[in-house]
Amino acid sequence: MNNLKYYDDLQSKTISFLRFLLIIGIVFIHSEAEVIVFKSMHLNTDQIPLFYYTTKLFTSILPKVSVPLFFFISGFLFFFNVDFTKNIYFKKLRSRIKTLFIPYIFWITVILIFFIIIQNVIPKYTLIFKRNIVLNYSFINYLHVYGVGSHPPISVQFWFIRELIILIILTPIIYYIIDKIKYFFIFFIGILWYFNFFSDFYYVKISSLFFFCFGAYYSIKKKNLVIEFKKLFYISTILYPIFVVICVFTTDNFLNLYTLNFCNFTGVILLFSIVSLLIENNYIKVSLFLSSSSFFIFAFHLQPQIIITNILFNFLKHDNDILLTLFYFLSVIITISISIISYYYLNKFFPKFTNFIIGGRNFKNNKIKQY
Repeated sequence: MNNLKYYDDLQSKTISFLRFLLIIGIVFIHSEAEVIVFKSMHLNTDQIPLFYYTTKLFTSILPKVSVPLFFFISGFLFFFNVDFTKNIYFKKLRSRIKTLFIPYIFWITVILIFFIIIQNVIPKYTLIFKRNIVLNYSFINYLHVYGVGSHPPISVQFWFIRELIILIILTPIIYYIIDKIKYFFIFFIGILWYFNFFSDFYYVKISSLFFFCFGAYYSIKKKNLVIEFKKLFYISTILYPIFVVICVFTTDNFLNLYTLNFCNFTGVILLFSIVSLLIENNYIKVSLFLSSSSFFIFAFHLQPQIIITNILFNFLKHDNDILLTLFYFLSVIITISISIISYYYLNKFFPKFTNFIIGGRNFKNNKIKQY
């Protein structure tokens, strides 16, 4: 019993640490440095190979595990430590209104107001954000802003929250199927995801469904992730680097989708295992502040990142390979730093408001929360 309690505690710490680490990955994914350099500056890959392969690795390959792992953790935590009943389901739905739905509506409204102000005061900067004139939107367009329909929300990162809300609504069906046919369902959905069948349902991607269900399976079957992933640690340490290298050199090849999918699958196992191993051996420690800041960074980062990236690559134009690569990392570092500082001072002076807009994830609360 004590041994199980030890691994449950290690599992909890691993998930807390991963939240901030994965958000860093999300910021890297949203970097548009590569687009600006190759399209706006009219440079080609032969002129700046270091920049090309660095951005390929750190934007299009390594951080791509972040979203699948977030869905995996979300599926795991939804069923964590409970016997799933109708009462539990509705209790969790009420909880997710606070932790997901209200922040979702709040942040999209703030971003909408931001675009309205930008387009009124400095309309020439509208193009930087690649937005139509929101002042001319119809009622239907404004519904699309909030992700109603097949359109993504006005700030693209919130597609994750929209799909997560839908998956949570569907959890009774997910629970019933997993409980009855066990891993066969996960295997079936996994095949559909890996070979890109039904890649996009009307509201939910097959990848989102697979990783959410994959995490839910471990939780429903009362399995500890640290213990289970330790069994797969060594094989994942061999396979993941091999397929990362293949991904780098097959970007424009039809095989890239399958190698990247394999990277993401093994990356979920490997990253979770490495973090738990480092925590277990006291090489790293969980920061409650950084863990709780992850939702704020997720919601806040994109607009500052677009501005910062455009300043570095459009206004400080340069064709030096090393300098462009440094600018790439600098844009991410500045974005994350601004986000953390903003969260710190907002939480310092308006703690209740900050806690409200991040769904009750204040760092003073040591409980594990679902994304």
